[in-house]
Amino acid sequence: MAGTLKCSVVFIGLTCTASLFAAAHPLDDLSKEEIIKAVQVIKASGTFTADIRFPILLAHEPAKEKLLASKDGEGLHREAKAVVFEKIKNEVWETIVDLTSGTIVSNRRINNVQPPILLEEYARLNKVVHADPQWQAAMKKRGLENFDDLWVDGWAPGLLSPDEQKKGARIMRGLTYFKGNRNNFYGRPIEGVVATVDMNADKVIEVLDLEMVPLPKTPVELDENSNKPLRDAPNAIVLTQPDGPTFKVTGQRIEWQNWSFRFNLQPMKGLTLYQVSYNDHGKVRPILYKACLSEMTVPYGDPAKTWSFRNAFDVGEYGVGRTAQPLQPLADVPANAVFFDSWYADDFGVPVQIPRAVALYERDGGVLWKHLDQNTGVAETRRARDLVLTFTSTIGNYDYSLNWVFHQEGSIDLEANLTGMLLAKGTDITRNPCTKECKRLAEPLIITPNHQHFFCFRLDFDIDGSQNTAAEMDVKAVEPGKDNPDANAFEFINTLVKTEGGRDHLPEFARHWKIMNPSVTNALGHPTGYMLVPGEVSVPYLHESSPIRARAGYLDHPVWFTRYDDEQQSAAGEYPNQSAGHDGLREWANQKKPLENQDVVMWYTFGVTHIPRPEEWPIMSTHRTGFKLMPLNFFSRNPSMDVPAISKEKVEDAIKNTKVYPSETR
Repeated sequence: MAGTLKCSVVFIGLTCTASLFAAAHPLDDLSKEEIIKAVQVIKASGTFTADIRFPILLAHEPAKEKLLASKDGEGLHREAKAVVFEKIKNEVWETIVDLTSGTIVSNRRINNVQPPILLEEYARLNKVVHADPQWQAAMKKRGLENFDDLWVDGWAPGLLSPDEQKKGARIMRGLTYFKGNRNNFYGRPIEGVVATVDMNADKVIEVLDLEMVPLPKTPVELDENSNKPLRDAPNAIVLTQPDGPTFKVTGQRIEWQNWSFRFNLQPMKGLTLYQVSYNDHGKVRPILYKACLSEMTVPYGDPAKTWSFRNAFDVGEYGVGRTAQPLQPLADVPANAVFFDSWYADDFGVPVQIPRAVALYERDGGVLWKHLDQNTGVAETRRARDLVLTFTSTIGNYDYSLNWVFHQEGSIDLEANLTGMLLAKGTDITRNPCTKECKRLAEPLIITPNHQHFFCFRLDFDIDGSQNTAAEMDVKAVEPGKDNPDANAFEFINTLVKTEGGRDHLPEFARHWKIMNPSVTNALGHPTGYMLVPGEVSVPYLHESSPIRARAGYLDHPVWFTRYDDEQQSAAGEYPNQSAGHDGLREWANQKKPLENQDVVMWYTFGVTHIPRPEEWPIMSTHRTGFKLMPLNFFSRNPSMDVPAISKEKVEDAIKNTKVYPSETR
């Protein structure tokens, strides 16, 4: 997704790919040719052995200061950043390649870290575990003699024992499932067995063999044939844009209804927005320099030894971008969507294409605004239109779709959609009346443990420039008295956030947060700004003493404010895999740097507390959550007043063709 855009009709939608990158912007994704070039330069440098891996390879962002000083990136070289893993030596290096000159800009070793899980390690772990006598004995003890029926699913190790920490080996843990000749294995776990594997030595170092429970007999399949009889399909809803989409695409820059922004699909963090601005009657006004998912943590609340290590860091351990899935027209996105292919480097540096990795489409947004003058009978109504930029990532049993949604009235939504399969645990329970203890029974012999999902977004605001100030906004009741004689008054309190640190939700105060530019005001004299409106809110139920909390220190508060730093991008640190913590957002914010009139970054974490229901088995209907960014004094009046009405002729034609049921039939 770089350079000149080329589009061709594919099924219903349009697929857009990018030609070679002579005109590529410094923030655009790496093309296939750039990946090849970066890998060639690194391998030819003589620095590394032949047995290296590329856990991460992405476009290297120029320093923010340099990019803003340039004319839309002109004069800045295209660069690639690679995390290089020396498998034999168990070493991690960060290498930056100048793609213009074909030279290495920098190369440094990062000590005492492990890179994210390699995609090729899943199959290798499965093979290693299958060959291990301890694991084979555990399976035979459970009456499972045909090992070809079994699949071992790989996990990052999560919590490390003191001995594992001391040895410093690269570790994965394997969970066994009965697959047989079926497609879906997550519904049939072999409970009580966890294999721990040294992935550099390709050797099982421990097999935890604890409880034995019956294996569920019924396969769980998701296809139509396995779920008959089917209900009648609803009649088609036809969505067309005969005049084409309203947006304009130039490389990876999008323009739509006064909005403009860039995007890319990073292999770890996924869909990322850059340089979001609004054209306010001819004046282009910056709002966000960058917005993306920074980290995502999924801790499970089951204390069993075979479960307590399960606390996935889906960004830093697995990567939500490189696990993006091809989007299907009519199924994942509507018929009017256009698509963008993407490229990433596999573990060996070979370019791999993800077709239709990102989709862009317009959708109906309901009523934008409306009023009926009851004296005259005149009604003014505007129908809203939204712009949606989306991608979907599948990490193991869960599927996540993240949408950035732009609205005509100046707000931006982040919609997070969670679906996929619940993580199943084998049990001997077949009925669960919940008289004393209520386990989350999904079907006989299967329970689905409680867990949480935490999404941390890094929001680098540049409201009318980079010198901003953060504030916390509370609403409080005014004490009865002289200034409130009828005890009905409540007031809005604006408190500046003067230093770096974390802030907490206070629902009783309707707490919101904003970023503003004190040096720029609207026509009413208010400093221009944007506020964050929380959606679903959950607190972490991990105890403060939990080692998982040490690894995910950002969970201490839902909101943090820091001063911009090019190196501070990942809330749990750049390398959370096998990390003991003590890196990332908590440590940065505790420096307490002054924030007034600075380049301020807001970090917002929202959570989903998932107490599973039988209605979510065998597949979880989509759970929708997220947050909203709303203009607050950024404009002097409703910016959507200039949205044109639907013509009276079209409305009258629609009325003629409208089906109305007579009152006597009701």
